[in-house]
Amino acid sequence: MLENRVAQVYISEKAFAKLWSYIRLAPAEISGLGEVNISQNGIPFISDLFLFEQTTSVVRTSLDPIALGKFMAQTLKSGYDRSKLRLWWHSHGWYPTVWSEKDEETIRFLRKHGYFLSLVGNKLAQYSLRVDYSTGASEQWLPLIRKPTGDVNINLQELSREVTEKIKFVPIPVEEVQCQITMPDRVI
Repeated sequence: MLENRVAQVYISEKAFAKLWSYIRLAPAEISGLGEVNISQNGIPFISDLFLFEQTTSVVRTSLDPIALGKFMAQTLKSGYDRSKLRLWWHSHGWYPTVWSEKDEETIRFLRKHGYFLSLVGNKLAQYSLRVDYSTGASEQWLPLIRKPTGDVNINLQELSREVTEKIKFVPIPVEEVQCQITMPDRVI
């Protein structure tokens, strides 16, 4: 349970490596869930990430509900504590790491069941991280601090194979892409 306001978030070396590898290996956007534990001093700690089958394009990603359901069934069967799934991570490909209206909609849904962390990254290694509470309160622009955990042994070939197997890229016509960056006094 997250009881106090959050000023930072820790991430294991393994989760950190998986996050940036998934984002860089994906043909466009990508998303998944992550395991979050609360440290003794009350700081959220991202210990692992999970990738599911999904359809992606340059401007959106949609998790496959059947794949997500299978994962949840497996975790239930294995006795995994699903209450630790408190992170939604995704990428915006090459685009800025600002929260889209679709992101905000997803976050409103996820926070209904208690606190939830959300992270958006891009291929430029930029990110935005926030925690939202069921009360509607939110803390944004949190720093992500990599904690030495000695678990950085990831196999890039395995991650690449996983991305290839689980990500279905669907190109969309250029005329359908409507990406605008809103600045205080102008739209670019």
